[in-house]
Amino acid sequence: MCAVAFAALACGPGAAQERLALLAQPGPWSAVSGLVGYGERLWLVNSVLFVNHNSADIYSFDPKTGVVRYEAHLFSQGAGQPAVADGLLYWPFEDARSSVGRGEFMVTDGRRWAWHFLPQGQVFHVHAMIAHEGAIYAATSAWRAGVQRSDDGGRTWRVHYEHPSAPRTVSRFTTLAAFGGELYAGLTAWREKGVKLYRLTGNGAVPATAWPEGQAVTALAAYAGWLYGVNHGTAGSVLWRTNGAIAEPIAAFAAERVRDLAAADDRLWAVTARPGGGALWSSRDGVAWTLAQEFKGAQPADLAVYAGRVYVGTIGPQGRGGLWGPPPPTPVEAAAPTPAPPSPWRSNAQGLAHALGVLDRALAAPAGHAHHGEALRAAVRALVSRGSPAVGTALQRRLDRPGSDRSVRLFGGGLTVPAVTLERWYLLWGLAFNGHGRVPPAYLTAPWRQEPNPAEKYLEPAPMAMWAAGRLGQNDEATIAALIEALGRTGEAPWLNGDRIGALTALTGERFGYDFAGWRAWWAARRRAGPHGKSTGPAR
Repeated sequence: MCAVAFAALACGPGAAQERLALLAQPGPWSAVSGLVGYGERLWLVNSVLFVNHNSADIYSFDPKTGVVRYEAHLFSQGAGQPAVADGLLYWPFEDARSSVGRGEFMVTDGRRWAWHFLPQGQVFHVHAMIAHEGAIYAATSAWRAGVQRSDDGGRTWRVHYEHPSAPRTVSRFTTLAAFGGELYAGLTAWREKGVKLYRLTGNGAVPATAWPEGQAVTALAAYAGWLYGVNHGTAGSVLWRTNGAIAEPIAAFAAERVRDLAAADDRLWAVTARPGGGALWSSRDGVAWTLAQEFKGAQPADLAVYAGRVYVGTIGPQGRGGLWGPPPPTPVEAAAPTPAPPSPWRSNAQGLAHALGVLDRALAAPAGHAHHGEALRAAVRALVSRGSPAVGTALQRRLDRPGSDRSVRLFGGGLTVPAVTLERWYLLWGLAFNGHGRVPPAYLTAPWRQEPNPAEKYLEPAPMAMWAAGRLGQNDEATIAALIEALGRTGEAPWLNGDRIGALTALTGERFGYDFAGWRAWWAARRRAGPHGKSTGPAR
């Protein structure tokens, strides 16, 4: 464990003096982030930040008992900032691995999970979600940064604003905050001059009044009549604040980079980061700041105030992400009942025979594979919006077609695969989103043949097949056996185990996480028990 110098701090009105302790290192990956209070638990993601990686696992922490519980796996390279809306928890995908050019997210009531995507606009990442004035907003990035809005709990979406970026330049809205009855978004566009804090209007967005120019705005938080944000410019990163009419810099962090902000009832909190360490700070007026705690060997990545207490997610210590907070037991108020997650929006606008004909033409023609299989993706999306058994059967049959061995170059030439590999990837994605059909178990254990690439983008069938099996609730003995037997297989990328564990958790309801021995012991006991030892069913 890293050495930490503690300072006493009070985390809420009348709260006892507390010190943050290392509460958990929940998984194998190097960072803990995405902290959000939901129900009677603090939720978080364990992943790898700031580099391409293919695993993001959701955990929850019980402040009363100190118990950490594995919850779900995201089929994504990372997780954006989650949101609580109308009693449900929304988890955005940062760079969804299905790579369909659409943003994706999960929504849960704490037990059941539903998978959705944003059908409008081009999306590479969904960086953040927020509930505001009865709607849900999603901050996205692509060749044009965007903000999307849903008025029905995430079933349907519309593009609220797209930022006019320079050609072939990625721009990103990475953070959202409500202030003064309005919604603000922080833009990252490193090559573009101008203000990077935007205020959403009824039909778009405008630069915030008096905010300085820069390259990016991150870590927004509203507190005591001001909106605070980190403005990144050519001279460095500076904390600024605005009341909607004027803006002013905060000089307290001249030698520190503010990574995140969080507001409590009586003070504003900040975490700063530097190589190998960082610090936690607090302020009652937003101007004068007091060092609350220093971290050595763990770099703060995220910050949240939950039930009046401060929690910090870190990169490290010792190569594994950490959750820091007040030692349990910490009281939490009873949670209100939650509704079930919404089902995906479905449409039967086209006749099935016509839609299948469009798919078959996209599969057969080279044009269907151009632009990362754009025509193929569109054909599959049109089919799976039905959510029908007939579509599941049709997609499953097409998995077995020989396909073309013609090479397809993807991701700027960083990946080259046979056309049939691309086809099967999107057919498996279609099975998963359709919710009907079956993944052949052989796809779950297919050998891993792709060499590493900088973008960490791969289209070998096994990862998508595992995700699809979990979404389909395919919890038969052959599927479970294939997943467990492959756990810890050598010669593969280690994040593939995250895909197996995510599928196993969704299919069985068991929560062994990365305890391979625990999974194998459970499976052996179940097989000895015979038919009555079958799984409890999918936690979907």
